[in-house]
Amino acid sequence: LQPRHFQPLAPSQAMSRRLTLVIHSLAQGGAERDMAHLARCWADRGDDVCLVTLDSVQQDSFPLGENIDRVGLGLVGESRNFLHALRNNRQRIRALHDVLKSRSPSTIVSFVDQMNVLTIKAARGLDDPVIVSERIDPRHHRLGRVWKWLRRSTYPHCTSQVVLTRPVREWCRQLAPHRPVHVVPNPARRPEIGQAASTPRPDLGHTAPDARTLIAIGRLHPQKGFDRLIPVFARLSTLHPDWHLVILGEGEQRAELEALVTTFALDDRVHLPGWIPDVADELSRADLFVLPSRFEGFGNVVAEALACGVPVVTFDCPSGPGEIVRHDIDSLVVPPDDLDGLESALSQLMTDDQLRQQMADRAPEVLDRFSESRFLAQWDAVLDGDSEEAVDRLLEQSP
Repeated sequence: LQPRHFQPLAPSQAMSRRLTLVIHSLAQGGAERDMAHLARCWADRGDDVCLVTLDSVQQDSFPLGENIDRVGLGLVGESRNFLHALRNNRQRIRALHDVLKSRSPSTIVSFVDQMNVLTIKAARGLDDPVIVSERIDPRHHRLGRVWKWLRRSTYPHCTSQVVLTRPVREWCRQLAPHRPVHVVPNPARRPEIGQAASTPRPDLGHTAPDARTLIAIGRLHPQKGFDRLIPVFARLSTLHPDWHLVILGEGEQRAELEALVTTFALDDRVHLPGWIPDVADELSRADLFVLPSRFEGFGNVVAEALACGVPVVTFDCPSGPGEIVRHDIDSLVVPPDDLDGLESALSQLMTDDQLRQQMADRAPEVLDRFSESRFLAQWDAVLDGDSEEAVDRLLEQSP
């Protein structure tokens, strides 16, 4: 593999780019939603955008416009052993290489660690710049020994890295010491209510007019910390009998979480309706949002809750949530893993309607602090090959 360097666009090309975006899937997930959103933004302004996944198009959870060329390779599947995994990944690299070659010349943007490795390998022999992006905190994400070695051996051949927070940037420098690492936080977005009107709203079981809702959103996975949120809510439930907890998401931990709900006799107070595409509708009904994660990549759901006018209680976990919220202004921030502190902060806002409303009034200011225009300007600077300092200045500019 040979290192790739940017060839800056000529002025006549600056408003129209040829971009190939790569990710494992567009099924449920934060990175998948980020990629779909970025593709729509670039295509809507006139860029030539192709979005490629290892998964099939039939598994997509996030809609794309007709102005985006969508390629689903249909090569996702479990490997029986190491040799089978090696054969499968060679097949994936060959198929992806064919797509990238057909799109060349193009700037390639890849999301998520393992996919980044495959993309860099698939781009071998092409002169196209390859930008890779970590979408979760790699310091806390177990990648596996083989994939860690592959990441270290391939990342030096990327053009640049994009991460979501500054602490992650410093860690990622070791992966490609001679390549820039850009910090581009996700924008705060207010999801469109009714964007999934064809999907029936799940019965959350708390339709009483005086019911209060504490909401959490994320994959049902140990990373998200719902296994420790439910016991905390169990202790709060007797003091706050009008409050219900709704956890939106799906994942491998469902059975464990449902067992916890039953153990604490909370079947009529804690609801796990699964993954739904229209989170804005549920946020519009919520009174308070909680993020109990052990670690995050950025915390998109925190920004979305604030954008919808919902105050937040969050752990200051690595990395992202503590950089989005403002303690005592729109949120209460609790030290990482401090379950007593989480319980106290939740109880304070569940009790104090006036404080909760004051925070709700300030919450939508996140839309200015993490504006979409700034986000796109930063990504444009990355695509142009600008320095880390130039990209940072765009982040630091006043809205």
